[in-house]
Amino acid sequence: MQKLYSLQGLRFLAFILIFCEHAGGILWKTKYMSFGSRGVEIFFVLSGFLVAYNYRDSNIAYNLKASFFYMLSKLRKFYALHIIIFLIILFSMERHGFHYVSGIIGFIRDVFLNITLLQSWYDPSKFTFNGVTWFLSCIVFAYFCVPFIVHFFKKNRGGILDNFSTDHTFVKNYT
Repeated sequence: MQKLYSLQGLRFLAFILIFCEHAGGILWKTKYMSFGSRGVEIFFVLSGFLVAYNYRDSNIAYNLKASFFYMLSKLRKFYALHIIIFLIILFSMERHGFHYVSGIIGFIRDVFLNITLLQSWYDPSKFTFNGVTWFLSCIVFAYFCVPFIVHFFKKNRGGILDNFSTDHTFVKNYT
């Protein structure tokens, strides 16, 4: 797999925007825009582009089993770290006086959703425990969809997007 060095500047910009969002309370008093949201959006777009770029010529299967195994292959890269951070946060909660606003039922629900990376699917739980895992929850779903998305675009070659991206005749053909 070839590394695309031209994307490193966009990754740096996204990182700086997210950093400014989190450090903003220290740096300035007025919130001018949601820097972090724009940075996360850049990371999502880059992730989607890289998945499409890496699988554009592959013969990836597009059934539920293939999608599940593709998702698991990606999940293995970060799931252990997710569980370690979860346990650290749980230990910290216990050490500093455990009080869960939603009660024991809400706690059990949120633990289950967080461990299974489904918390962003249920709005009240999306920022529970390690709040940034909402991103992991979204990206795992996107990984599950990749084989179907790749198949869809391969099946529909010759459409408007393909004409535009290969020979730049979009303006001539569609105006």
